[in-house]
Amino acid sequence: MVEDSPARIDWFRQRLPHAMIATNPVDAVNALTCEPDTVFLDFDLGTANSLGVAQLLADAPPKLCVIHSANENGAAELPVVFRGGIRMPDFFSRLSALWSKSASRTGGARTQSHEKFSVFKSEMDGHPLIATIDVGLHGYESKASLPWFLSLSTRLIEPTKDGLPTPGDSIALNEWEDLVEKRIAAVCPFVYVGHVTWNGSREVLYYIERDEPAASVLRKLRDDRVTRPFAFLCERDDEWDKTSIYFKQSN
Repeated sequence: MVEDSPARIDWFRQRLPHAMIATNPVDAVNALTCEPDTVFLDFDLGTANSLGVAQLLADAPPKLCVIHSANENGAAELPVVFRGGIRMPDFFSRLSALWSKSASRTGGARTQSHEKFSVFKSEMDGHPLIATIDVGLHGYESKASLPWFLSLSTRLIEPTKDGLPTPGDSIALNEWEDLVEKRIAAVCPFVYVGHVTWNGSREVLYYIERDEPAASVLRKLRDDRVTRPFAFLCERDDEWDKTSIYFKQSN
């Protein structure tokens, strides 16, 4: 993060406690030797600016660059220099879409008002595991109508050292899940249970009404290679035992 305002640095530190912070162009240039995949870039840095940093980014652009400068003219110059970057409001719009996405993942089988998502963090084999689960499904009365467990998994694209997705890949994963769910929703009702991220992979969990034609639709989507590579498993699970471990943690 390239920023010199103490107030803004405080704001970012509360939300991104592990971020590397550079308060001047020299420190920012040095920080780029670490090849960060995400950069937050301010324009005004005391008596200097970040145009030189932007020029270096043009040679090795990060996956995501968010321009958070309040200087409208300066902020407009930065993406011109390195032909990339999004403004902070656009970034928050994308994040809002990402965070609110789960609220619409019911495939007509369940109303949004019953959803209650929780995030569970743990560790497995030395790697952090993060699960975002709709714990409102615990005690779901219509399990019998959705007896098929569906799991889709995909490898992350250049994950962090902890095996978690970068902000850019989080957006790409969201788009992938969008596409998958449109295909499923076209052929059968479903509920979205949640997703689990661990050791460079993302697993997405659903319960669906029937295995076919959903499995055939997903097989075609996978084989057509119009989206990121993925694998899937669909098997009968009348009691929803496959996901019970997450619901138990919510008690």
